[in-house]
Amino acid sequence: MSSTQESPNDKPQVQKLQAARPRGTKQNPDGSLRYTATGPAPRSNLSALPSSVARILAFLSILAGGAVGAVIGYGVTKVSSVHASSTALGVGALLGALITAGGIAIVAVLVLRAMGEWRALDRPLPPAVPKQ
Repeated sequence: MSSTQESPNDKPQVQKLQAARPRGTKQNPDGSLRYTATGPAPRSNLSALPSSVARILAFLSILAGGAVGAVIGYGVTKVSSVHASSTALGVGALLGALITAGGIAIVAVLVLRAMGEWRALDRPLPPAVPKQ
């Protein structure tokens, strides 16, 4: 074989070198490695996304709160006027449902965010990429 042709053993060695390349480095055309300050970010398991069960429970609590708010709005409208029309009762129920569901939604979002922060504090932080 001539010296310009690659032997079959060269390719597996090149693949091994590429697989062993450290994170945050790139390969130069001559085969040497160089450090990149803006290399790939370290992979992390941290996520601000709450679990599916927590999101479903938050959604169901908003629906239940809206239903209870509708009953309260209907009752307040019925008690506050002697001759309440069905339109007035419907508007009272709708306003009660919207106000109550909105308040519960705010609390649910705050609880889900707090749960995400608590999970993040339980895990170690990923190593920072040093600057050049």
